[in-house]
This record gives sequence, structure tokens and C-alpha cells, in this order.
Amino acid sequence: MNFPKTAGIVADNYKLDTFKKELTAKGFTFTVHPFTTDGVSQIHVTVKTSADVMKIKQICEKVELLFKHRN
Repeated sequence: MNFPKTAGIVADNYKLDTFKKELTAKGFTFTVHPFTTDGVSQIHVTVKTSADVMKIKQICEKVELLFKHRN
């Protein structure tokens, strides 16, 4: 697999700040784009290795768990 590549995360807008914080803390570069008009966005994350994909997966799981515990 040739790198760098772009991975996408689709998230509700109210979760964006948390995703941004977590991705920045892990050193990822990303851009945020509207996905739908229903308060959902897509985060495009630059990945440089296959290990980065696993890190992004862990970030997604962490953020989702944080919001589940808030409910």
C-alpha cells in the first residue's frame, strides 16, 4: 500500500471538537468538510502508515465511548 493516504471519519457536529482534540494530540493533520445538512461532517485525516489507521480506529472508539458515558 502506498502512503500517504486519506482516511475519513463521519461524525455528528457536536463531536467535532472532541475528535479535533484527540487527532491533534496524536499528531494527525486533518480537514473537516460538511457531509450532510443534518449536522454531520466528514473529517479527512492524512495517514502515513498502516499503523496510523489503527490509531484512528482507537480514537474513534475512545470518542464514541466518551459520548456514550455522558448519556
